[in-house]
Amino acid sequence: MKPRIFFVKPNESPFTKVDSSILQSHFPLKSINLRQSSGRLHYLWSLCKLFLKILASPSPTLVAVWFADYHAALAVLAARLRGFKSVIFIGGFDAVCYPEFNYGAYCNRLRSAMVRYALKHTNLIIANHASLLQSSNTYYNPKGHIEGIFNLIPSLKTPAIVIHNAITIEAPETLSLQQERKIDFLCVGGTPRYNDIYNKGFDLIAAFAKQNPQYTIHIIGLKKEYHDRFRQEHALEETTNLFLHDRLSHRKVLQMLSNTRFYLQPSISEGMPNALMEAMMLGCMPIGSNVAGIPTLIGEYGVVFATRDVGSLSRAISKAQNLKHDPREISQWMQGEFCVEKRAEKLIKAIKGIYSQD
Repeated sequence: MKPRIFFVKPNESPFTKVDSSILQSHFPLKSINLRQSSGRLHYLWSLCKLFLKILASPSPTLVAVWFADYHAALAVLAARLRGFKSVIFIGGFDAVCYPEFNYGAYCNRLRSAMVRYALKHTNLIIANHASLLQSSNTYYNPKGHIEGIFNLIPSLKTPAIVIHNAITIEAPETLSLQQERKIDFLCVGGTPRYNDIYNKGFDLIAAFAKQNPQYTIHIIGLKKEYHDRFRQEHALEETTNLFLHDRLSHRKVLQMLSNTRFYLQPSISEGMPNALMEAMMLGCMPIGSNVAGIPTLIGEYGVVFATRDVGSLSRAISKAQNLKHDPREISQWMQGEFCVEKRAEKLIKAIKGIYSQD
């Protein structure tokens, strides 16, 4: 059976574009962008339209949904009402719970119930890293912090597989990888809420910047409205080597990454961060926390640190500065291990496997 695919994404992103392209090359596909970031009222209206569109979709249809959230619950319910099969991609937020800074889909009772329904009643779960299925985060808490959908939903029986994300930008030219780089350290991370600053490790970077005025350090993705508060809370008034940026265009971010020596990813919670993949593709030496897919991406081409404090970050940076990896090696590692072709092969096999049991 070759179903048409109803591809649902909360927002447009590089990895959803890749999956849409992969699936469209093998199946008839209709892509729906819910534009979740446009606000609650728009998202609610989009959910209503999504539910009706699935009910009106011709048979046979497979409903494929990125992220387990409110929209996944409604999509799975509509699919079940029509007798369609469904698959859910999980990527990080939908596999963790950090009530201390209100991060994760399971911190809200209603949201948690919706996520649980979706994951329990879909036909297949695809995670971009094994840690999102079952793991413990010792970076955040040395005694361990339970994570993963099978830990958070002990009664979950839905089949689940792991397919790593693919790099979404083109390989750079060799000459561009060899150019002189003027930015010492850079970190990219979205901050829809102020608490996301803590999750992304921006506080550690601020402390490191204060201790090391000799380095040029940039943070991208810190909302403009949070800049003054962030500088005040971390006593950065006289710290002139740390540059804060609001969200920038993708093109501008890539330009800055191409001019950066070391990329920092000191996050508490991640799946397989796309920004880290792009940084390595562009030849940046990575330094990241021992969280989820970060060590998998870094491999032997950077430094992973295990404790969430500025001392551990500083020691990791010192170690990275002594490594001899050429930017071309780092880029080639990313191109070889996390190419679109590998994800495509596994993803198409997984989709076909959903129907092979019928």
